[in-house]
Amino acid sequence: MLGQKGKKLNELELATSTKITVPRPNDPSLDITISGTREGIDRARHEIQLISDEQVHQKIYCFCLSRKCIEIHYTCNKAS
Repeated sequence: MLGQKGKKLNELELATSTKITVPRPNDPSLDITISGTREGIDRARHEIQLISDEQVHQKIYCFCLSRKCIEIHYTCNKAS
């Protein structure tokens, strides 16, 4: 969800005028904290939900062959 070097998170914070705290990978917590105005929090929460839903429907496999890494994306179709 964070994007490369937190880029997506920073963009979301700027677009929604919020501060978003996401647990580190080794943190057992799954809580995301959003601070800001009610409108900003609602917008940020909505965008985070969209990103989360998108990631649930996309599986990424990465493997290396002869020192060349290959990343394969499988996207599941959402049921209507």
